[in-house]
Amino acid sequence: MSTAPVPAAISTKTTIEPVAESPEDGQRVSMLWRATRILKSFGPQEWVLSLAELTRKSGLPKPTTHRIAAELADLGLLERAGKGYRLGIQLVEIGQRSWWECGLRDTALPFLEYLREATNHTVNLGVLSDTDIVYLAKLPGPDNDVRVTRTGARLPAHSTGLGKAILAHSPPAILRSVIDSGLTRCGPRTIIMPQRFMREMAQIRERGTAFDIEESGPGMLCVAAPISLGHTRVLGSLSISGCNTTAELDRTRPVVDSVARELSRRLNSTSIGA
Repeated sequence: MSTAPVPAAISTKTTIEPVAESPEDGQRVSMLWRATRILKSFGPQEWVLSLAELTRKSGLPKPTTHRIAAELADLGLLERAGKGYRLGIQLVEIGQRSWWECGLRDTALPFLEYLREATNHTVNLGVLSDTDIVYLAKLPGPDNDVRVTRTGARLPAHSTGLGKAILAHSPPAILRSVIDSGLTRCGPRTIIMPQRFMREMAQIRERGTAFDIEESGPGMLCVAAPISLGHTRVLGSLSISGCNTTAELDRTRPVVDSVARELSRRLNSTSIGA
C-alpha cells in the first residue's frame, strides 16, 4: 500500500467547606439546564422544530420554552424558521472551535483525503460524545453514499463502525455506560444483546478494526479504525462507507487500518490532545 501523506500534600485533618450557592447562582444554573434541554431537543433528522415540538421534547412548560427559545435566538444559538426554530450558526462556530483548535480535524483532513482517493468511498471522522458518535467530518467519495449522516450529526455509538472502533479501546466504565443506557436497535443487524456486544468488542480489539454491517441502517456497510494517543487514549476514529459487499470490507480494511495508524503517529508527534 502507498504511504499516507505526512501532513503539597493535604493533611487528613483538613476540612473543605462546601460553597453555598446564592439564589442568583441557583437561578443561573437552572436557566442553563433549561436552555440545554431545548438545544438537545434537535435530533439528527430534526432540523426545524415548532414551539409545540420543542415544548414536548424538552419537557419544559410552554411559556418557559417560548421565553428561552426567543433568548437563544437573540444570541444566535437558535434561528427562527417560519413558526419554528433551528440550531443557529453560532452553535456551529462554537462547536467547530472545540475540536478545530485542538487540531484533530485539521491534522486528519489530508489523511481522510488520501483514504478517499485510495478507496473511492466516502470517508468519515468521528468522536465519542456520551454514548453517541458525533460526525466531525465527512468527505463524500465517488460512490456518493448519501446514506451517511451529515457532519455534526450523531448516532448511537454501539450501532456504528466509528463508535465501535472507539468503544472497543475505551476504559471499561465508558463501555459499561453505553451498555447500561440500552443497546437500541438502529438497523436490521444491530447488536442489542450485552454479552454478544462484549464479544464483538473483544474481536475488534484483536482485529484492530470495526465493521458496521447493516447495524446503523439498512444497506449500510462500513469499516472503521481507532485514532489513538499512545496506548491508553482514543481520540476518535475514521471510516469508509459505501461498500457493496462484506468481501469489499475485507479488502479495504488494511488501508483503513494503515491510514488510522499513520494519523495516530502524526498526532503523537505533536501536542494535539495533550
